[in-house]
Amino acid sequence: MSKVYFNGKVFSEDKVPVTYKSRAFRYGDGMFETIRIINGKPIFIENHIQRILKGLSTLQITSPDILEFEKLNAILADLAQNNGITKGGFARLIVWRESEGRYMPESDNSSCLIEVVPYPNNLFVLSKSGKSIDIYQDLRKQVNIIGQFKSLNSQLNVMAAVHARNKGVDDNLICNEEGLIIETTNSNVFIVSNGTLYTPPLSDGCVGGTMRMNVINAALELKLNVYESSLNQHHLLMANEILLTNAIQGIDWVNAFKHKRYYSNTALKLVDQLNKTALNL
Repeated sequence: MSKVYFNGKVFSEDKVPVTYKSRAFRYGDGMFETIRIINGKPIFIENHIQRILKGLSTLQITSPDILEFEKLNAILADLAQNNGITKGGFARLIVWRESEGRYMPESDNSSCLIEVVPYPNNLFVLSKSGKSIDIYQDLRKQVNIIGQFKSLNSQLNVMAAVHARNKGVDDNLICNEEGLIIETTNSNVFIVSNGTLYTPPLSDGCVGGTMRMNVINAALELKLNVYESSLNQHHLLMANEILLTNAIQGIDWVNAFKHKRYYSNTALKLVDQLNKTALNL
C-alpha cells in the first residue's frame, strides 16, 4: 500500500482522513503541482514552490509551512523512499482551502496532500511516435488571474481530453476567448520555425508551466532564439515542429495536425539538454 503525506503525517493511501466535505471535492477550491522525480530525487522544486505560492496568494489561501525548499525536498525524498522509488517517479502536491462554509468560507486555512508514484522512465525521453492533435472549439479558456496556475477546477481540460478521445486524436489544443491557441489539455505549446522557438505569452491565458520555463532556458543554453508570440492555426501549419511540454513528460512532439506532418529534431536536442540540467541539480 502506497504512503501519502497529509497535513504533517504519513498515512497508507487507504487511511488518509479526507472526506466528501472537503472544499477540494465540493468546489475545486485549491491548487496542485506535479513534480518530476529522477534517480529517486525531486527536480526543479524551486519553480514549483514559486508557482504554487503565487497561486495560493491569488486564491487567498494560507500557504502550508512545508512550501520551503528544504522541507518539501525532504518530504518528497522520504515519500519516494517509502514507496520504493529509486529511479523515475512523480509527485502530486495538492493544497486546498480547509474550512466550513459554502461559497463563502469561514477561514482561509489550508490542507496539503502529497502522493509519490513511479514513472516508467527515469530520465526525460522523447517518444518515437509523437502525438496527433486537433483544436477543441466547444469551450474556450478565459484570460484571468487564475488561468496561469494549475487549479483543482479543471473541467475545461477534461472536456477537451474527452473530445480528443472521441475524435481519435491524442490531445487537443485549447484556445482563449479570442481564438488564439494557448496550450493543450496538459501541456504548454511551442512551435519551431526555421530553427526559432515560439510559445504563447502568459498574457494570452496559458498556464505558466514550470517545464515551459525550463525548456526556454534549455533552448537558450543551446543558443536557440526563443520568442513569446501569439499563435493561431496558420502558425502551426507553417511550423517545422510542434512541441508539447509539461513537468512529467518533459517534452513530447506532434507528428500530425490536420494534414501536416512534423519533425522532432529540435525536440531531441532540447530533451538531451533538459536531462543534463536535471542530473546536475
